[in-house]
Amino acid sequence: MRTCDVDGCNQPHLARGMCQSHYSKFRYRGGVPARSPRKHGTQNMYANLGCRCDECCAFMREMRREKRAQMTAKEKRYQRLKAISRAYGISITEYEQMWQRQQGRCAICEQAKDKLGVDHCHTTGRVRALLCVSCNAALGLLQEDPALFDRAVAYLKAHAALKVVA
Repeated sequence: MRTCDVDGCNQPHLARGMCQSHYSKFRYRGGVPARSPRKHGTQNMYANLGCRCDECCAFMREMRREKRAQMTAKEKRYQRLKAISRAYGISITEYEQMWQRQQGRCAICEQAKDKLGVDHCHTTGRVRALLCVSCNAALGLLQEDPALFDRAVAYLKAHAALKVVA
């Protein structure tokens, strides 16, 4: 029986000379890297993607940076929407519909932004609307508590009337 060609791996061969695990990692990376792989101990660094030592982490960070630099704006946007879809359980189409409904504007401050984050309830997980980074952070910092928001508004109103004399 043929085994995986990766140094130190004795798993059965699946495709392209690699076992299931190494072939999956190979496919995830999107192809064979142009530069020759460096060694990490007895294992090939490309095959050792699970290693978290400083050398491997720096190497993989550089690989991701190079891959991202080669992506077009359309590919980067698609990757971002896929991540949103995975994180919040909404489809890319649903996100696009929300974007169109809000006309690319934050649901709170109504400023037009290139990127809007998905606001969701941390208790139920239900998606509410698209918000800019600042508004989403404000909700989080005030712990999504309406009473805290009311006190913050009262505080701002009380201090807005005061004029600073220099």
